[in-house]
Amino acid sequence: MSWLTLENLWRKHYNFYVVHNEHLEKIMLHSFLGSYLDLRFLSGAFFSSTRCHSFLVQNPSTGKSQAQKAVFFLLQRAGIPATYTVKMTDAALLGTILLDKKILQKDSRDIEKAVIRKYGELYHKKWIGWDEGDTLLRNSPYSENTTDILQMAMDEPGYVSKQLSLGSIEYYSNTTISACSYPTTTFSKTAFEKGFLQRSYISFKRFSDEEKAKIEDDIAELLFKNNFKRNDAEADLMKYVKDCQYYYANNKLWEVSKDNKIFVKFDKEEYNKFYTEKLKPYYEEKILDQYSDRKQDTLESFWGRKLFHICKFATHHAYFEKNEVVKFNDLCYALDRFDEHINSVKVFLSGFRPEHNKYPEERMSIITDIILNNGGTISRADLLENIRKMKEQKRTDLSKRGTYNLIEEMIKNKKIKKTEKARSMGGNEIEFSIY
Repeated sequence: MSWLTLENLWRKHYNFYVVHNEHLEKIMLHSFLGSYLDLRFLSGAFFSSTRCHSFLVQNPSTGKSQAQKAVFFLLQRAGIPATYTVKMTDAALLGTILLDKKILQKDSRDIEKAVIRKYGELYHKKWIGWDEGDTLLRNSPYSENTTDILQMAMDEPGYVSKQLSLGSIEYYSNTTISACSYPTTTFSKTAFEKGFLQRSYISFKRFSDEEKAKIEDDIAELLFKNNFKRNDAEADLMKYVKDCQYYYANNKLWEVSKDNKIFVKFDKEEYNKFYTEKLKPYYEEKILDQYSDRKQDTLESFWGRKLFHICKFATHHAYFEKNEVVKFNDLCYALDRFDEHINSVKVFLSGFRPEHNKYPEERMSIITDIILNNGGTISRADLLENIRKMKEQKRTDLSKRGTYNLIEEMIKNKKIKKTEKARSMGGNEIEFSIY
């Protein structure tokens, strides 16, 4: 048994649903494993599950919904309660409290006995797929209430509670959440500050015109897939997963509880090696001092959830490698997945500006980011062209005059410097660079 074999079997199943969208392949595998396997690891005062929540952002018609359905239908056929939705009311998601009219008719004062708690999908389902997940991140009363509920469920150990007019409803949820959206600028700024996205693995990809054309050319191939071969691919995958479960049930490699929960162990020496050789250098290179404004605080809020993600990915990897403890190589694999998540977070921070750069430091950060992305120096003409494109994409409201004024202010405050370079054809070219 090995993780590589599992990946190959998953790929065969996954490719019956999507065409040329390898970007979501691994996170959807972890989404499935987190719901199907009952793995636990000690995290402080409680045991954490290995549920891997995800938020997928890609162009329309590139297969993100189908990637989710590769998980949804597999879980359903395996007998795991799952659902796929576009929108869900708070009552359906969390639950509600009703009154038994028959009891009240006998004694209208006996409200306590008449109370019926009806638990929602977060109690009954182990996986919820959310199409059009951008509705969860908009600045509206609906999205705010829903994300508050989801945050409780997505956290570990998944304790959910809410006070309603007839009493409180509370329980532990073991639901994995997977939401998807197309790239949009309607995400509210608070979505990055409240914690919903921090609890999710973010996967962002903007497909090039060539990549979209390739999908368009080959999408019809799904029509000619043999359904018996799809069933075979699914059966081979599930057999491999179940063989691994059988192995753990019959070998005392890890502790197994009476209700078949498997408790995974981390080795301190292995983790310390990982921290010294990999995690600390990663922080210094990819997290520390990446931005000069409030985006840095937001990035660090995602970094603060590093073990929330890394330990789950590493546990899945160790399980199929049949390691007695989570080892250095398991943690290194997990860091690769976490790096993909952080790269997507940075795209969000650079590209999604719902309040159109309302604050001066946010406007300045646009200029700084453009210069840095160009290698630290950029001509005035190229800078203005970048601003023009961002304005077309509704990622900023900076005007040409506003850009000039902002540049002058940044030069005055020594945030950028201006130089003049002689052109070969005569005259001078103005360039800007970071101090």
